[in-house]
Amino acid sequence: MKYDEKCLRVQIWKGMGLFTLFCKLYSNLTKVNGVSQMVYSSAPRADVSEFVLAGIHRERENIIKASGIPYVFVRNNWYVENELDTIQQCLNGTPWVTSAGEGKVAWVYRPDLGEATANVLAGDGHDNKAYELAGENLTQQQFVDAVNEVTGKEIPLLAVDSEAHAKMLKEAGVPEEFVSMLVMIQNGIREGGLEAPHSDLEMLLGHKPTSVKEALQILLK
Repeated sequence: MKYDEKCLRVQIWKGMGLFTLFCKLYSNLTKVNGVSQMVYSSAPRADVSEFVLAGIHRERENIIKASGIPYVFVRNNWYVENELDTIQQCLNGTPWVTSAGEGKVAWVYRPDLGEATANVLAGDGHDNKAYELAGENLTQQQFVDAVNEVTGKEIPLLAVDSEAHAKMLKEAGVPEEFVSMLVMIQNGIREGGLEAPHSDLEMLLGHKPTSVKEALQILLK
């Protein structure tokens, strides 16, 4: 990932408050125009989680609930695809650096999320429900082990504390604002913010979800 792309993502992050305002306006418009259901892609356990990305999704969920329109929240966990840039860097010789400790992530394959959401849209009986869409809970080391198994490489994992991680990111040229976000995400993972106590994904799919290893085999071929 080029760091100018990361700067762009920071600007997108800054715009999330604007998106929340849009969400409120959209909810009001749907009432006027007779929309029968709203399906919103949210964050894991957005109603109760302290994870850094959960609060803004909780706010949006509450806006949608307040509209009185039947809703469905599909709370997507962390995409396997989110790691592709980091994996590529590691395949080029860098270690997998993490300050997430033994915290687990329920990585999930995006096409599975699309299929599950399509099934919600096409089906009945989903009104006013929230679904947790998550994969298998893995530590950073277990994820790296899966990458190594698929690629035949031996990517080392470098476990550091938050301060050291922030310093390394800054030295690599990552913008200050993005450094803070990355470290907060790692802290949240360490505290269990992306570990899934349960998942509704298999139920909505009607079959076993794609495993992390299977997803990596598809994405890295």
